[in-house]
Amino acid sequence: MSVHSRCAVGRLITGFPAIAATIFVSTFVAQAQDAGAFHEVETKYIFGNFTVGSSTGIEGEKAFEPETEANFGKGGGGHYGVSQTTLEYEYTPTQYMQIVFGPTVSYYNIHGVPGLDDRNMAAINGFEAEFRSVLIDRNPSPIAVTLSLEPEFHSCDETSGAKVVNYGLEAKLEADAELIKNRLFWGFNLLYEPETTPAPTWANGRTNRHSVSLRRWPIRSCPMS
Repeated sequence: MSVHSRCAVGRLITGFPAIAATIFVSTFVAQAQDAGAFHEVETKYIFGNFTVGSSTGIEGEKAFEPETEANFGKGGGGHYGVSQTTLEYEYTPTQYMQIVFGPTVSYYNIHGVPGLDDRNMAAINGFEAEFRSVLIDRNPSPIAVTLSLEPEFHSCDETSGAKVVNYGLEAKLEADAELIKNRLFWGFNLLYEPETTPAPTWANGRTNRHSVSLRRWPIRSCPMS
């Protein structure tokens, strides 16, 4: 079982190669400034945890957002519980750029799981950052595109807690389109995520991992008020 939470709103962290495509419709309420006008919709989080929109926030905006991913399991008499929390500081220096960075803290509670050493420990597990830059602005284009680069370093294996030296770089195109002004939005992500672990941590000596993900095509509707 996996649990993922974020204080405020969030996104999905992918740990393994995956290709997924899904269409869904859900609702999002847009607040009106007056009877005939809407705020500009912030699309970064409106698609839920599965797809990130192109918005970079308001110029000068700052935020602190802890993000936690937890995995639990039990089988064969063993117990498995692992969580990872990223303490993110988010800053938007201009309306076309956003910077996010912070350390990661992991907790491992593993007992009697075949193939894994018993552990009960917490550790500062590395550092993650994200640099988001707008490539295509929504106005006058109906489609907005943002490039996101996310370098990361981890000193513990995310599954077992074993000591590693792991580097990764997630490159992502985040796109969305306003199908009906302030009412209906379409989102699309294309992800490439290479990782490398210089010291072999797998029985077969494999130290590099590459994945390409097509992250969903959700549609988000903003109902008439």
